[in-house]
Amino acid sequence: MSFLNFIITDDFISVICDGQLSIGDVAVENNYKKFIVYQNKYIFASTGHNTPWEYAKKEIEKIDNLNFDELKQIIQQTAKSFKGSLTKETEHNAEFSLYLSAFHEGKSQVFRIYVNGNNLQEDIFYAPQSVVSNPSDINFDAGAIISENIKVTNNRYMLSNVISSQKKALNFVADISNTVNHIVFHKVIRK
Repeated sequence: MSFLNFIITDDFISVICDGQLSIGDVAVENNYKKFIVYQNKYIFASTGHNTPWEYAKKEIEKIDNLNFDELKQIIQQTAKSFKGSLTKETEHNAEFSLYLSAFHEGKSQVFRIYVNGNNLQEDIFYAPQSVVSNPSDINFDAGAIISENIKVTNNRYMLSNVISSQKKALNFVADISNTVNHIVFHKVIRK
């Protein structure tokens, strides 16, 4: 898995990821964006094995004007179809997470579906919260770096502080992980 972080607040959702695509600990691409923004209001992202992500992206890009529930359904169908599959490269069970983040039904949220072999788990996270995917080769929670650096003023998150905290965490992880690099992809969507 790689580094990906969502900060979800009542006012905005900020996502950041690195640009390294790895097979095991070997980098195969250094400028690989792990999320897309759909209709300027949905963020679709992935970590782990990239074949399900590429498949779901193609499905999403085929259809205009999908809503949150339709996007979520594509993600769920993709996860179920790749559950239990083996990776061609390592012949291990495919492990991946697919994410959908948006302001939906009045709440900012991240929907995550995690697949490891035959196990499938769905989670929903609501604001205010940090949702982090840590690479498998580090033994600490990179989310702690973000949390300790974020400042809240009058129950509001300052966007510039959130972004700098996310970048600080990504760079710290990139310094010690074989599967994360210093290439930064970042996007914010607002309510």
